[in-house]
Amino acid sequence: MARFNYTVKHLPFGANTTINNVQSLTVNRGRTQIQDPFKAGTATITGRVPSTLPTLKIGDDIRINCVGSAPSPDTFNGGVFSGKIADFEINYGIVPAEDTWTIYAEDTLAEAGRALTSNTYSWSAGIAPNEAAFLAAANAGISLFRISGTPPDASTVSAQTLNNANLLNLLNQLAFTAQAFLYSTAASGVLTWRDRATFSAIDYGAFTDDTLSIGVSLPILYDNLKFFSQADSFVTQVVVTGEGLAPQVSSGSNDRSVNYQSYNETTTQAQNLADYVLATLQVQNAVPESISCISERQTNDTMMRSFTLAGTGERAEIVLRGVRYYVYLNGATLSASPEQTRITYNLVSSDALNFFILDDAFSGVLNQNKLGF
Repeated sequence: MARFNYTVKHLPFGANTTINNVQSLTVNRGRTQIQDPFKAGTATITGRVPSTLPTLKIGDDIRINCVGSAPSPDTFNGGVFSGKIADFEINYGIVPAEDTWTIYAEDTLAEAGRALTSNTYSWSAGIAPNEAAFLAAANAGISLFRISGTPPDASTVSAQTLNNANLLNLLNQLAFTAQAFLYSTAASGVLTWRDRATFSAIDYGAFTDDTLSIGVSLPILYDNLKFFSQADSFVTQVVVTGEGLAPQVSSGSNDRSVNYQSYNETTTQAQNLADYVLATLQVQNAVPESISCISERQTNDTMMRSFTLAGTGERAEIVLRGVRYYVYLNGATLSASPEQTRITYNLVSSDALNFFILDDAFSGVLNQNKLGF
């Protein structure tokens, strides 16, 4: 029996129907590059025997659950994907045995991408970006859960009138302003905002080739690790323009420059943001870019837990041939069949997010770590 087994639930209006005859799953979540805008997570589910499908409608809730192979030191029981049906299709063969179906689904970030604020929406100056995000989401009918740092991020936003604004565009600009994470939760219709001050200083996942001891007790055995210089995320100058403010330019030459829009309240904040973003985009050397593993090599269920955390600001460690690397799980793709599951994680090197964290063994080193804002 495969290590991970999945159930697909069709959940229209509180009903709960298991979809049978599933043949494969593909789930995408998170981002690829460090400053990419946040986009919807998606799922593609394929199967056979269309006559057994329940009545499907675009917008119906759908959920993919996974159960690990008990007994396990870290048995995973939880949701791999929660969202709504975006589309579905049936392919008819010459005989009924050849008929197949495909369901396409998307998470709550897609709902935000189709939602608009009201035609009288505005917010006042001086509030935090996470509060502005919470108010905007509520105005557009989307729930937003906030994970705020202590102390909270110091950025504030300028007063804005945002009549009929696209919610996802608005949230992306606010998240950029705060350098926060934005992701869909296990509950359909709910988004989570995570302040940068709460990014994990704990290595949850440990990908290893067993050449060094690891900082956690449950290893993830990988079979492919890709290093890349990530030229798409290398720039020498950043320009940040707050709405209604003059553009603020980071230090450095403009031969590889990039421009961003923010909601900063002051030019000082926009300048600090430009310098911070530049520090995340100055990694020139080859660093871990993606790592891949399969279920049947694992001795525990941590690879699945790490998948559900990808794109939420969690850190991991990688051991390769006696060298230890620290990374952030920026996103991931899960592909599953009845035989096995493969997960490929998109990584951001700690070289890009190596900002000072007090009392942290890796990010708390004076004269080595970058200063945040």
